[in-house]
Amino acid sequence: MISEGSIRDLKSRVQKRYPDAPKDKFKVDMVNFRPNIAIDSDVPYIEDSMMEMRIGNCLIRNIGPTFRCNDVMTNY
Repeated sequence: MISEGSIRDLKSRVQKRYPDAPKDKFKVDMVNFRPNIAIDSDVPYIEDSMMEMRIGNCLIRNIGPTFRCNDVMTNY
């Protein structure tokens, strides 16, 4: 699960860190992360605080980051 706001924030931070890099060098798009669920929100990282959501009549609960995300978070 990822939000549009998170992608925009990450893209902005990458561009600030590498201001002289060609614009096509760092492509930060939703497809880079291959999310199962994309949230249309301007609030960056809102998905981290979402504990439950409903899509139609299906209730989805957040039980925490994936192992892949957890590894990345503990290495920094």
